[in-house]
Amino acid sequence: MKNLLLICAITLFLFACKASSETTNSGPAPVQTFQKIDKDNNGFINKKEANVSPNKVLKKNFKQIDKNKDGRVSLKEYKKHK
Repeated sequence: MKNLLLICAITLFLFACKASSETTNSGPAPVQTFQKIDKDNNGFINKKEANVSPNKVLKKNFKQIDKNKDGRVSLKEYKKHK
């Protein structure tokens, strides 16, 4: 009987964890979002691309996200900011 209760408890816990992870992973992945913003597909988001993107945080904080100050945001910089 104790084993059955333990198995039920573990099963409920695992289902709860799976449901929780599914709800927190909603929305597009950072790579997909980055690729949509990178209109010229050169692997970087420049200031012009950032300004026309729907991402308000990127527009407002472009200089802070551009850690190496080369005037463009790499995927690595974008992911770190997310």
